[in-house]
Amino acid sequence: QATGSCSFTLSLPVSRLCLMSVRLGMGLMQAIALAILPWFGMLLATHVGLHARTLSQAGFHVFLLLGGGVVFLATSLLVSSIVEGEYTAPVVGFGGIIMLVYALSAKRVVPYSPWAFMMGLGYFHRQTPWVVGPIPWLHAAVFMAIAVLLAMISIKVIEQRDF
Repeated sequence: QATGSCSFTLSLPVSRLCLMSVRLGMGLMQAIALAILPWFGMLLATHVGLHARTLSQAGFHVFLLLGGGVVFLATSLLVSSIVEGEYTAPVVGFGGIIMLVYALSAKRVVPYSPWAFMMGLGYFHRQTPWVVGPIPWLHAAVFMAIAVLLAMISIKVIEQRDF
């Protein structure tokens, strides 16, 4: 609406759900690409050092990046659905994400922080450069459920908005 393209978009023969699904799908593909690129870099860097656990470690890091990153992706989708303006939505989104990271940085609530999950704080072994432990499927599933909830809210906001 802020850029003046909403009347053209709404005249297309697709539903708002379809438009939001494409937007979310593109965001997910970009997030996966941003998670896989460091994975390749990690593989190449450790291949030079000839470490044996390279593939499993890289896979663990990609899992942690995607598991926590979907919350930030869904948060940015929600903010861009609510806040209008070309530059306002990114500023509000970044500010909200920084506040979320800061609010969840206390020792008691670090396990609930998607940022700490992405960094692997609960899984990084201090004496070795490896992440250790079992893959945190439940933790990632909770973050995925939060992301799905935020995405559904943003879809409902767009469906109910009268441009």
